[in-house]
Amino acid sequence: MEILIESGPVIINDNKVLLVKDKEGEGRDPFWKFPGGKVELAEKTPLPPALLETTCMQEVLQECGVMIEVLRPLKTILMDRPNHPGEVVVLVHFLAKALNPPGRTSEDAEFCWYSCQKILSHTETIDLAPNVRKVLLAYAAEGR
Repeated sequence: MEILIESGPVIINDNKVLLVKDKEGEGRDPFWKFPGGKVELAEKTPLPPALLETTCMQEVLQECGVMIEVLRPLKTILMDRPNHPGEVVVLVHFLAKALNPPGRTSEDAEFCWYSCQKILSHTETIDLAPNVRKVLLAYAAEGR
């Protein structure tokens, strides 16, 4: 069994959350998800917390052209990686503030802002990664 660690921001603006979707292709996730990506460990033990934040900032810049300020950690989730049998992923989420609007995307992804309310009420009809609703529910329960 392979265990991956991924880190990404949850960027909420005017009650909408920024989500990305990989362009279709082999090994690509077919659903909308938070920006982010694999943490390159390079045999670092223990895992430095700054590496998680750095990965979070680099991935959203690459995927959406957005520079962010990491505000604080959010829910971390351990789950089987969808569409990748035998892989487990630790998803580390950070609440983040966008410092500029999204604009350019990598060749492999597209982005869109989606209503948090519609996602939480199940009225949004897009395919979502399994962690999106869980993280937004945890964020909403904080009542901040």
